[in-house]
Amino acid sequence: MEPSKARSAAGIAALLLGLSCGNQGSPGSNSTGIDPGAAVSTVALPDVELTELNDKLVLEALFPQATFVANGPVYSWIPDPEMGLPLDAHGSTTTGLLTTLVGPDLKALVFESFAPGADGRRPTCHACAPMLSVAVFKGAKNRPWRLTAWAPAFARHGQNGKAGDLRILTLGKDRQAMELSMTYRAAGQGSGRADIYDLTDLNKVLSVDTYSSFDHMAGGKLLRHELKTTFSFLPSEKSHFDVELHTKGHRVDMQANTRTAVEKRVRMSYDGTKYVVVN
Repeated sequence: MEPSKARSAAGIAALLLGLSCGNQGSPGSNSTGIDPGAAVSTVALPDVELTELNDKLVLEALFPQATFVANGPVYSWIPDPEMGLPLDAHGSTTTGLLTTLVGPDLKALVFESFAPGADGRRPTCHACAPMLSVAVFKGAKNRPWRLTAWAPAFARHGQNGKAGDLRILTLGKDRQAMELSMTYRAAGQGSGRADIYDLTDLNKVLSVDTYSSFDHMAGGKLLRHELKTTFSFLPSEKSHFDVELHTKGHRVDMQANTRTAVEKRVRMSYDGTKYVVVN
């Protein structure tokens, strides 16, 4: 087997995570690449309270010094370069509302920002990914929405110019979480991951390798490695539910040239900062 084809799915994931078409936060860059594991960039929480939540109202409240120029569903504006958002040659970025995650008395607005290319369009290379910004608001019936968590440069996440998958989860009793997930493929190999963030403070509490695949030739025989992992939170009275991981598939050992069936379940509990294995 050629060395270039012997890379594991983990190696491909590392390659994908390192790809970039530019440097974020500097004029003339596209701020592209895939970086879902980067540390969340949080800032001092501004005092924001709104009776209505829509994209422009929220952006103007979060960036009161900025001027937003509408271009269809997105806005062009000039952010502070230190913020870490993707900038074009003129120091501006383009931002739009990607989705709003809704939970009990909670709304998380997820924005995506990108720097258009020379043709004025969104970059769409394989490693191109928008920068996500997350603003979490809490409110009650007939009361204003108050900003409770804010990360202007949350993570670069996605590929081909588009963001990955997002959904809201019940993390614990009266506690919600956001899941960012993506499966990456290159050179016939793949790697998937899901990152779970507590919407109370936007801290990452759990990361799950959800998929891995690659082919390995041994003695003229093709061995296919493929593992899939799903997870589910187990409801209880805890502030953070326990979570069960279920892994199934076949694991290839490239040193021993073997392929073994795998099926296992792992339980994890929250230790105060993150989830750890308990069995």
